[in-house]
Amino acid sequence: MALLVKFGYFGTCFTGFQKGNGENSVEDSILGILRRYKISDDMRSAARTDRNVSATGNVFMIRTGMESEKVMKILNAHSHNLYFIAYSPVDDGFNPRHCKSKRYIYLLKDPIPTFSSTVKKFEGMHDFSAYCRKDARSTLRSISSIECKVDGELLKVSIEGQSFVWEQIRSIIGFCNSPLMKDHFADPFNYPPERRIVAPPEPLILSDIYYDGVNFIPTPFPGKLRYLAEQIDFHTLMAKLDEHMVQAFAAQNREL
Repeated sequence: MALLVKFGYFGTCFTGFQKGNGENSVEDSILGILRRYKISDDMRSAARTDRNVSATGNVFMIRTGMESEKVMKILNAHSHNLYFIAYSPVDDGFNPRHCKSKRYIYLLKDPIPTFSSTVKKFEGMHDFSAYCRKDARSTLRSISSIECKVDGELLKVSIEGQSFVWEQIRSIIGFCNSPLMKDHFADPFNYPPERRIVAPPEPLILSDIYYDGVNFIPTPFPGKLRYLAEQIDFHTLMAKLDEHMVQAFAAQNREL
C-alpha cells in the first residue's frame, strides 16, 4: 500500500529540506522515524522547499504495510518541529509531484505602495528566466492566481500554480517590493531587470498542495497544538522584552 502524508514544519528549525543536506534536514528527520519504527525505507516528497522556508501543507509518499492511523501517531509522537496533518491511501504508481497546483504564502511587512498592482502582472504563462535561480528545468511556468490581503500589520501574498522553479517566488517578491526596480514595473517580462533581488526565505510558506481525486483524512494532534500556543506566548513575551531593551538602550544613549 502507498500512503500520502500531508505535513508541515518550521523551516528555520532545520538545516534544509533534502536528505543529506546538513545534520538535521526535514527529509532526514522523517526518514529516521520511518526506518526506526520499520514503517518504510524511503519517502518521495512532493516539493522540496528552500532552506528556512516553512510549510503547512507539503506532502510525501511512502509504501508501508502498517495501518495508516498508526503511522500518523508514530510520526507525530516522535518528531520535533514537524506536524503530520492528514493522510490518504493511494495506488503504488501514484506520483506525488504530479499535483493539480501548489499554493505558497509570503508574509510581507511594509510593502511599497505599488507592490499589489505590480505582482499581479506575474499571473499567467511566462518565461521566468529573469526571476529564478536557473537549473536544468524549463523556466516557462504558469501562475494561475496571485492574491494580496492585508492581515494586521502584514500583507499576505498568496501565489498558486502547478509548479515553480528555484527561487521563483522569492525573486518575484523581491522585484515587486524594490523601489530600485520601478523602471521595470510597467512590463516585467519585456524589460526584465539585469540583476535579481531575492526576498528572504523565512516569511515564505508552502501553504498547500492540491490533487485531483485525493481526499485527505485529517489527523488530530492536540498536544502539539498546545505546545505551539505556548511557544507563541513565549515569543510574544520575548518580542516585548526586545522592544523594552531597545528603548532602554536608546534612552541611556541620549543621556550620555
